[in-house]
Formats: sequence, structure tokens, C-alpha cells
Amino acid sequence: MHPETTAACFAAALPFASIAQTPVPPSYRVTELPTLGGTTSLATGISNSGWVVGQSSTPSGYNFAFRWRDGVMQALPPRAGSTQSGAFAVNDAGDVAGFYASVNATTDSSSQPCLWRQGGVAADLDPFDRGLGGAAMGVNAGVVTVGWLSVAGGGTISGFRAAGGTTTPITLPTGDTCHISYATDLTDAGIIVGYAAPPDQCGDTAAWSHTQGVTTLLPGLSWRSAVASAVNAAGDIAGRAATDDNRTLPVVWRGGLPFALESRGGNGSALDINASGDVVGQVFVSVQGAPSKPSACVWIGEHLYSLRDLIIGDLDPDAATAINDHGEIAAYGLNASGRLRGFLLTPFCIGDFNGDGGIDNSDTQTFFEAWEEGDFDADVNGDGGIDGADVERFFERWEAGRC
Repeated sequence: MHPETTAACFAAALPFASIAQTPVPPSYRVTELPTLGGTTSLATGISNSGWVVGQSSTPSGYNFAFRWRDGVMQALPPRAGSTQSGAFAVNDAGDVAGFYASVNATTDSSSQPCLWRQGGVAADLDPFDRGLGGAAMGVNAGVVTVGWLSVAGGGTISGFRAAGGTTTPITLPTGDTCHISYATDLTDAGIIVGYAAPPDQCGDTAAWSHTQGVTTLLPGLSWRSAVASAVNAAGDIAGRAATDDNRTLPVVWRGGLPFALESRGGNGSALDINASGDVVGQVFVSVQGAPSKPSACVWIGEHLYSLRDLIIGDLDPDAATAINDHGEIAAYGLNASGRLRGFLLTPFCIGDFNGDGGIDNSDTQTFFEAWEEGDFDADVNGDGGIDGADVERFFERWEAGRC
């Protein structure tokens, strides 16, 4: 655990609902996801029903998409001839959006966007093979899928919407001259987000939202690049945006306006946002002149937390890629053996001994009984020992009355 970095304050003035005190963040139990027989895995998406998806290596050295839940790892069936696939998003029914690549692929330039339905092989979302590359990035409850497709011979990249067997390019922003656009996520109500090259600035990017057939560019923090990565049911959008001093900050758009999230003075990116407005992603911070290192983070309310400080056990993940409405987080980083692995982080309330969702007087006696006996349940700060620091942490939570 790293108490010196816990609960960095939110420095930017954001128009979130004000709160009387700093929220007490949950602690997280860690489940290390298995592999498909190889040495590595990545977790990149999570559903409210507990599906986690991503990519894992196999004994042959290839990487393929997987779907995992309740301890069961499923390799998603590859299309004939493919030697690589990956999954980026999953809905509550277990439908998965991702990509596959052909046998001769050495990069993602020949990848194709696809959708795995429950029990089925990957359905090609580019049925006419128009693309040189592509991926499906999001899928909603109605099995509407969004992603991007590089069109062969045209020099263009198109964000697309696929539903009912039909793949349709998403209308580009008014004034588009570059024809480069990516769709990254969507809501059940059909709000789609992504990013595109703004008019006459083909080397740059601007975040956009698409509703009822209209694509609208979103303002950034400056004239420089901005990317929308995810959207929740309320229409709040998570992503990143560059500043005039060449930093890239994690950002949330609310009401169409961007607000920078705290990143401890370094660069960062917001990768997902849930219905409560909790955001996950990563920041890059250099300590005492050392090269910057990625660190997985969660933003709860107006406050940034490094996940390494909230995890029970010695784990320092590189990125938190997705968060569901229960607060469960998909992440990846190095495990204790130095292998790149995907993880499921499950929030729980340390100190809530009676399981009523809060910490009150009824929990106090049980805590002190466990503390006096040296019981692991009394290790409420998660440092592996039972001492006075646990008493301090318990009463912080007791005073707040909640986790």
C-alpha cells in the first residue's frame, strides 16, 4: 500500500455536485484473470452482469479475444484463418465487440471489426471487405455496435454504426474535409461518441458526439487534440484533451463542456465512466526525475485515487480500462511474477462487519474484537499488519458513516 499518494485532491474547478466531505473510497479485492494458455492477458471491458473481456496469449504465441465471468475463461471463436483477435466491449447479455486479423497480419492494418453473439463465431461487420483495418469498440443492450473502418483505396477512416446486419458510416461533422473519424462507445439510447480530424486539420483530433443523425464537435481544453473514449447513460463523456502547454489531461464533458480531471501534474487519460459518474483511466507521473510511469486511477466525485492505494495486496496496475455501474473495474498491469495480466477489481467495504452497507456503532465492537485477536479482518488499511493505523482508518470510515 502507498498511503503517501492516497486521495490526491481534485485541483480543477469542476461543476460537480458539491459534497460536505471527501468521499471515503472503497477498497478493492483483486481477481487475476487467467490466460488462454499463454503468459499474458489484458482486460479491456466489463458489463454490469459481470462479464470481463479482453485479449490473451495462447501456447502458440497468438493473441485471441476472451470472455470471462465467475471464474470461467472462454476463448471467443476465431474466424477461419485468423491468427489474432481482441475484445473491447461487452453488454449484459455477453455480446462482445472487437476485431480479428487474418493469417498474414503483422500489424492491425488488416484487422476487421466483428461481433461475437453468445455461442457464435465472430460476425464480420465489414461484409464487403471494404476496409484495410478496423475494430468494433462498443456494443449496447440492443446489440447495436460502433467502431471504425479504414476504407481501402479511399484514404479515409470512418466511424460506423452496425445493427441488424447493416453497417452504416456515421455522418461526419459539418465542414469535414479530412474524412478521418473513429466511433468509440455508445449508450443504450443511441448516443455515440468518438473523435475525428477537425476540418482542415487532418493531423489533429476533435472529440464528437452523435445523436439522432447529427454529429457535433465538442470543445477541447485548447485548440489542440481531444478524444472521447466513453459515454454514460446521462450523456457524460470521458476522454482526454491536450492543453496549450503540451500536456494531455483526463477530461469529462458534461453538458457539452470539457473539464480537466486532476492528474497530479502529469499526463493522463479518462477511459470509461459509469452511471454514477465515476471515472477510471490512468495518469503518468514522474517522481524525483525518474521516467514517468503509468498508474491506474479512479475518480470518485471530485477526488482522484490511485488504485494501488485502494487494492488489498501488493498490486500496482498500469491502467483501469472500464468500470461498470456496480463500481467493478477492469484493469491490467504486471502481476507478482512480472507477467502482464488482466484484473477484476471488486469494491467492498472494509469495516462493515455486519454487511449493512455502512460503518456504525454496531461494527465497532466486532472491529476491536478482531483487532485484539490480530484477525486479518481488522486490517482495514490493507497493509498486512494489525496496528494503530487500522484503528485510525476504521474511525475515519466510522465518522463518514459509509465506505
